[in-house]
Amino acid sequence: MISGIYNVLTPSGIYISVSYGWPAKREEFFKSPAWNWKMSFEKVTKPTISTTSGVTKEEGADQKNFIYVYILKKEPPPPEEKPVEKKQEQEKSNDENDNDEY
Repeated sequence: MISGIYNVLTPSGIYISVSYGWPAKREEFFKSPAWNWKMSFEKVTKPTISTTSGVTKEEGADQKNFIYVYILKKEPPPPEEKPVEKKQEQEKSNDENDNDEY
């Protein structure tokens, strides 16, 4: 699934995933040598039914009280350089064209 998402993103596209999965587990899921993107995440407190209370200090230590927003930004591919041989052939061709008389 992630391969398909990566393939349809523009060269500087961003994929956002909201998950209960902890970063240690999700980082493995989002990493692959075939994917060139930078990953960051934000830890967000889960909403509670009560609008007056939040997560207490004791509850804050429990990973289950948070959701994670993963932001994956696709990096554009590096510019390709011409192989040295082709560069030299092109320069040679240009030199020959400069010597032509009109």
